[in-house]
Amino acid sequence: MRRSVHGVGAALVALCLGCGAGAVGTPAGRPQPTARPSPPSERAPVTETPEQREVRLALFEAATQHTGIARTLLQKAKETAEVEVRDTFLDSSQAQYLAAIQAWEACIAATRPLSDLYEARFWLADALHGMVQITVARGRTPRDEDFARAERAAVAVRDAKGFDKYLEAAATYAVNLGFLLRQDALRQYRETRGAQGLIERAEPRFEELPQGKRIARDPIPPVDLRLMAAQQDYVDHVPAGLDVNKRAEPFRFSIADTLFRYGHLDEATARFEEIRRLYPLSAQCVARARLVVIKQITGDEAGARALLGEGPCKVPERSFTVPLPPGPIEARKAFDQAQRAFDPAGRLDDWRKAGTVYLEWLEKNPDADEAPEFAMNGAYAFKRVGEYDKARAMYQLFIERYGASKALERLQMGDPRSTPPASPEPRRYAERIKYLKDGYQQLAASYVLLFDYQRASQQYDDTSRMAIFPPDARRNAARNAMMLYATLGDRKHAQDAHTRLLALGPSAQDKAEADLVFARLAASEWDERGRDEGPNRSARLRAMVAWRKYFDDHRGDKPPSRFVVLAAHKMAAACKAGRDPRQREWNQKTVSAFERFKAIGQRGAIASAEAPLAAEAEFSLIDADIRDDASLRNTAAKSTLVDRYSARLDHLIDTYQSPEWSVAARVRQASLYDALSSSASAALAVQHYIEAIHLSRTADAYHPMIGEATRRLAPLTQQLGNDRMRSIAAQVRGFVYTDDMFLRGAAGLHAEPRAGELPLPLPMFVSQ
Repeated sequence: MRRSVHGVGAALVALCLGCGAGAVGTPAGRPQPTARPSPPSERAPVTETPEQREVRLALFEAATQHTGIARTLLQKAKETAEVEVRDTFLDSSQAQYLAAIQAWEACIAATRPLSDLYEARFWLADALHGMVQITVARGRTPRDEDFARAERAAVAVRDAKGFDKYLEAAATYAVNLGFLLRQDALRQYRETRGAQGLIERAEPRFEELPQGKRIARDPIPPVDLRLMAAQQDYVDHVPAGLDVNKRAEPFRFSIADTLFRYGHLDEATARFEEIRRLYPLSAQCVARARLVVIKQITGDEAGARALLGEGPCKVPERSFTVPLPPGPIEARKAFDQAQRAFDPAGRLDDWRKAGTVYLEWLEKNPDADEAPEFAMNGAYAFKRVGEYDKARAMYQLFIERYGASKALERLQMGDPRSTPPASPEPRRYAERIKYLKDGYQQLAASYVLLFDYQRASQQYDDTSRMAIFPPDARRNAARNAMMLYATLGDRKHAQDAHTRLLALGPSAQDKAEADLVFARLAASEWDERGRDEGPNRSARLRAMVAWRKYFDDHRGDKPPSRFVVLAAHKMAAACKAGRDPRQREWNQKTVSAFERFKAIGQRGAIASAEAPLAAEAEFSLIDADIRDDASLRNTAAKSTLVDRYSARLDHLIDTYQSPEWSVAARVRQASLYDALSSSASAALAVQHYIEAIHLSRTADAYHPMIGEATRRLAPLTQQLGNDRMRSIAAQVRGFVYTDDMFLRGAAGLHAEPRAGELPLPLPMFVSQ
């Protein structure tokens, strides 16, 4: 049995803390903590002994395991909607991060090579950052010392001299800590109904003055200042060549936008102008839009006109007379208020109000540049109050009017006959196509929410036929249409969607998934548990044709398709049901297909749904060999053959790690040793039977052969006695044996009850 990762890590940490100080030439004992770890470049390299190197490498391995498990559990918690399951993942992740922090600190104390010291410091920062994430995810405020420690660790790696491998990641951690602190402040505001925390501000605040309204210059909250400082540090410290995720641009915009929202217009203007100078056209357009708004609300109409007339981001003149139409402003306020509302009833009213206003503006301005916002936000608001019909109507109106063919043609080709002549606008055309694609997808999804799969499949089908959409969107729509048609049993339309998908150039994986839908559809009429006669036999033969075709079409895919394993397994099952001698051949093909799938380095191969299928196939092969091996009847060679077959069953357990078939393999191993007439073989049989029962309980894995284990352990208990059974059971980790435990549940074999164990008689009541 493998030792616990947590136990290994704790042992290595203790070992390192006991020897780490002596390794650097100081008195033996635990090293004294320092106020701040020295940067890697300030520590001179020290030669380490082979024993010290072995401890360091082992400690790194344990710390790495803790970190990997913690990150995986935290990601699962983020992906889980159920609160109880999410909290379980968070608890486990927190325990692993705590062990990782302890291990990485010990690594730092014992590490000599500068590169390894830098590595350990980064992963310590990663673990501390993860602990803050977990605290905020639980809806709790991180302690000041925990936050400061995580921030110091990230900054130390970011600012390390001579190393830049983790510069970008550490700088990102420092920024994300600011985001987490802000997220927690927003939570406090919601939960305390405004008594504490930070209120979200979406736009500047106006103040009333005798001469009229003007933008108020409000102090920026400390939480936002801290985040802005971290973002500016990222921009200053991360060179463009290391900014692989292109975060500097959005961080610059976030700083400028925060200044704008709190009324610091001069500083915001300088920041937006800087973005226009440094970044490509898409960023320039966004910054220019903000500058237009700033000039409009400060009364600089000439400056706004000049900006609107520059370059390819030109906007129709009508848009600058009023920066934001009153209708959308009202809808946006209702939308934001609904998101922040405390009262459920009031929140429903706000959602309904926002949806209604958006719908009115969409009906009046279906061709406006803001139409996608009207449609998407309005439909979302109606969905929140359960009015799906109105949401669907908004999507349909948006598609019909915003996506009118004449409007699209005008943007794509221009209109020389209009006055004045209109030039093509490729940017606006591409933008409109993108929003139309989103509208079609949302409309189809709304039909799915209403369980109207017929209309949903037709909508996806229509989307896949539209040549104006990019190929990837059409492929996704064709695949969704095909799957829905197949679910409805509509073979004709499913085949049409399948043909269209293949014409759109799918990847090998997409083609394999699409063909699998048809193989399953063709095989759906066969009842695998029914009798192999009449219509069910005919259905089985049709299923074999479908699965054989799928196997032949995709067994040469590169990379190998996982579904080839399923096809081979289905063929083996069909052969077994029909007593077809080709069952062995298809079991071998199932195993070979899984080996090819696993050989390409698929980390999830063992945990995939195909692993139990391959395990079943290999078990069937081994079991058939055992049954057909006449040599097992020869007493002289029997022991050697049993060991050989036992080794094959061990290989099955280790290769596939399938709980169900590991139980079956252990029982089959035990039955082999049980057939030998010796005390040692009886002990091995008992051990394997108990291992099967224990695995079945702990992994919640049932296999019919577990009944054989329970049945055989009863007479073996009588044969060997409780003392011998207890010593054998002690070799199975985690299993607790009690006297006669296997006799109590066995038919026809019962342990004698001990004195005093009989229940007391029930009281008798005599009616008067």
